Amino acid sequence: MKKVKPYKSKSAAMKAIDNGGRFYNLLTKANDGEVTEAELSRVAGVFSDHKLMHLFLEMSLIELPNATDIKNTLSTSLKQSYHEHKPNVISLHDSLTIGCAGQTVIVTGIPLLVESKTEFSGFITIPMTTGNVTTMMMVPIFDQYEVYELKDEISNNKVLLAHTRGGKKLGPVPTRIGGCLKERQQNEDTDEKDLFIEVCYYTPLY
Repeated sequence: MKKVKPYKSKSAAMKAIDNGGRFYNLLTKANDGEVTEAELSRVAGVFSDHKLMHLFLEMSLIELPNATDIKNTLSTSLKQSYHEHKPNVISLHDSLTIGCAGQTVIVTGIPLLVESKTEFSGFITIPMTTGNVTTMMMVPIFDQYEVYELKDEISNNKVLLAHTRGGKKLGPVPTRIGGCLKERQQNEDTDEKDLFIEVCYYTPLY
């Protein structure tokens, strides 16, 4: 989970994004007017995950009126992947329909930490590798994640959030969340599933 501070100007955005990539990207040049995968992955804090690259891009440019100018500097392949993986901006005030598993979304609300396991249950499926064999195993969501309800201030609509344990916790303040939709199985004895947002990026709005 990474904090995103939206860019306030086109020049600040280009300086950060058109960065030359990591030290081993010898053929990538900084400040050449074209943003490559190596450069966007560096500033997004990922390596080859295009969904998260474009989620970061959208989160970082969301307050810029001329964000399209920045997106026009993406390389041809990045423009294509942007159209394939552009995150869905949703409003809890309007609807609780958030999308499908695997999609990335941006949503705003107040994260309320669920501290009691008796208030909330559910299981997620994770890969477990033993030697050369990988199997999928169901584990309680609390074993892997800090769990929140993201609440809309006006409608009181809520959606489930989670991020991996061990990092900074989200405070109960208005926050813009960027994440990936994942499935939660309500118990081990049923196939009934719903969705939660795995938080990848966040922006406090206070």
